[in-house]
Amino acid sequence: MTLPYTMPGRLAWQAEHRGSAVALREKRLGVWEEITWEGYRNRMADVARMLEELGVGPGDHVGILSDNRTEWLFCDLGSQLLGARSAGIYQTNPPKDVAYVLNHANCKVLFCEDQEQVDKAIEVADQTPTVSAVVVFDPQGLRHYTDSRLMPWDVFLEKGAALRDGDVDWLPARLEALQSDEPAMVVYTSGTTGQPKGAMLTGQNLLSAADELVSIIGSGPDDLILSYLPLCHVAEKIFSLTIPLSSGAVVHFGESIYTIQQDLREVSPTIFLGVPRIWEKIH
Repeated sequence: MTLPYTMPGRLAWQAEHRGSAVALREKRLGVWEEITWEGYRNRMADVARMLEELGVGPGDHVGILSDNRTEWLFCDLGSQLLGARSAGIYQTNPPKDVAYVLNHANCKVLFCEDQEQVDKAIEVADQTPTVSAVVVFDPQGLRHYTDSRLMPWDVFLEKGAALRDGDVDWLPARLEALQSDEPAMVVYTSGTTGQPKGAMLTGQNLLSAADELVSIIGSGPDDLILSYLPLCHVAEKIFSLTIPLSSGAVVHFGESIYTIQQDLREVSPTIFLGVPRIWEKIH
C-alpha cells in the first residue's frame, strides 16, 4: 500500500480509513477533548478555504506564533493544502524577531495564540506590510483593540466552513493539485549565529523520514504521543505531525509546558521525544 506523500493527502487518507477514530486530544480547563481523524481533516480544509478567501495561494507563506495546540496543526496543514507554506515563530521571540520572520517569509496571514502575541504583531505592524490578517486563537482581552486585521479563530473557522459547505469538489481538487516535491513549510533556525535561516522542507522529505521512524520504532494507531516541545522545531513537527500521519498514533496537547509532568502521568505516552533539559528535570 502506497500512502500519499503530501501531508494533507496523508491526513485525507487517514480520515478516509480511520475517520471516527481519535486523532488528537487536547486538555482545556482540565478536560481532555477529542478530535477524530475526520474532524482533523475537516478543520484543515476549513482553514485552507478561509485562507484562500484571504488571498493565500501557492507559494505564499503563513506565520504561526503560538504554543503547541491543535490549531497549530490545522493551520500548518491548511496552508499546505493550498500549496502555501507555514512559517513557525517561537512564542518567546521579542517583537523585532517576530517582524524579521514575517518579513523574511513575506507572510500574508499571521495566526497568534493570545493577547500577548497579538501585542507583538500590532507593535511591528508598520514594519510588516505584507500581513493583511491576524487570526487569534484565544481573543480574550482584545475587546477594545481597533486593529482592523484582527479576526477571532472561531469566526475565521466558521467562515471557512461556510465557504466550503456544499462544494464537494473543492477538497479533492486541492489534494489532487499538490506536489510532494514542492516546499511544504519553512523551519527557521534559532538565529544564534546571526539572523535566523529558513529551511524549506518538502512533504516527501518529512514523510519519508516519518515512515522510516515508524518502521524502526514500530509505531501504530495504539501509540500515544505528548506534544510539548515547540512546533517551530523540525523534531517536534516529525513527532507531532508526520509520525501520526504515517502510523495513526494519537497526539496529546497538555495545557502548557509547565504541566508536562502531570500530563505525562495522565497520558502515559508510548512514544516520547525529550531533549537533555527535559530528561534532567524528570530525573
